[in-house]
Amino acid sequence: MPVTREYPVFPTAHIIIPERMRKEFTSQDFDRLYLLELSIRKNGLIHPILITRDLVLVAGHRRLMCHIRLNLPTISCQYFDELSPNESLAIELEENLRRLKMTWREVMLGIGKYHEHMQKENSLWTSRNSSLALQIPGITVSRSLQIYPFRMHPEIHSAKSFIQAVTISRRLRAQVIQKELAQAI
Repeated sequence: MPVTREYPVFPTAHIIIPERMRKEFTSQDFDRLYLLELSIRKNGLIHPILITRDLVLVAGHRRLMCHIRLNLPTISCQYFDELSPNESLAIELEENLRRLKMTWREVMLGIGKYHEHMQKENSLWTSRNSSLALQIPGITVSRSLQIYPFRMHPEIHSAKSFIQAVTISRRLRAQVIQKELAQAI
């Protein structure tokens, strides 16, 4: 997104916060907004929030909450449908990664979805490219991409942790390779 672009401004009270976002936001989250509030008070809003044409919040819940807490009457917004598919996937994942209660499954699915999309656009796209683009450690990206092809497998669904899912996915991948070798012989 270009930094110099001007964005529409709406009253903070008109932005609709989806129920899902309301439920995820706890009193502890309010306590953690202090540094962001200081930044907004000092520098203003650097990145606009994302909304639908109906003013439903897509991304930027913490920024909106800071504006409300600071009694700022308006907030800069960008329409979600103005983003390219690449931008929308990256922003959706980045917003989700920054929220406090994201599960390992959500991280894996977001990385896998983004990486798969980018590979369709560029067949030379690598896990390193995804790591750099998303600013996520390479080990997290590579392990997520190991699990992603098996995301629908019941054993992955029942995995209690990211590491357990990685171990299961390695075993499942070995089984796939063994089957392919047996068929080739």
